[in-house]
This record gives sequence, C-alpha cells and structure tokens, in this order.
Amino acid sequence: MSLADGPGYLYAFIDCSRYWKLGMTSDFHRRKAQWDNECPCAHRWWLPPKRVMRRRRAESLAHLLLEMRSMDRPKQYCAHCRRTHIEIFVFRGNWNRMWRIVIRPLLLQVAVQ
Repeated sequence: MSLADGPGYLYAFIDCSRYWKLGMTSDFHRRKAQWDNECPCAHRWWLPPKRVMRRRRAESLAHLLLEMRSMDRPKQYCAHCRRTHIEIFVFRGNWNRMWRIVIRPLLLQVAVQ
C-alpha cells in the first residue's frame, strides 16, 4: 500500500438515467458537495457510498471491472460544467436494475480486496 492510499469511500452516481460515475474519496460528504457545486445536474442520483480500506486500489479495480461489463466508456463533454468527464460508464437497462445486479455487487467485491 502506498502512502497516498488509505481508507476512504467508493461512491457512485448516475446522471440522466444513463451515465454512471464511480469514484473514490477520503471524505464522501465533501466530495459530493464538490461535485454538486462544480458540476450541478438536476438529474443526478447518488447511491450509498461503500467504505474501503484502500480507496485508490479499490477504485482502480472497480474501473477495470466496470469497463469489462459496460457497453461504453465515453469521454463525455458536460454542458453543466463545461468539462470532459472521462470516468463515465454506460450500461444497457434500467438504472435501478444496474445498481442491484452490477454496480452495488461490484462495490462490495472490491471493498474486501
């Protein structure tokens, strides 16, 4: 484990019922407020974060696993913040179903690694 890694949270949200974002932070509430302030989106749903022991390692592993299961990983220009988001994943199907059968189980899996 590097000195830059340590305990924290993996978080996930979905924008516009289609674009999934999974990230890591040492302070979930601060990071959520930062996202909501810097990239406001009325159609964003935050899902419960998962506590992990090695947040950077868990995020890297989660991104690899998500990329293998997703339909696409677009680099998407965002009209809300005028930036290009790169850690976005697209899945086919209802977002609630994707949360239950893909995203949440994946978060639980990488949390114990």
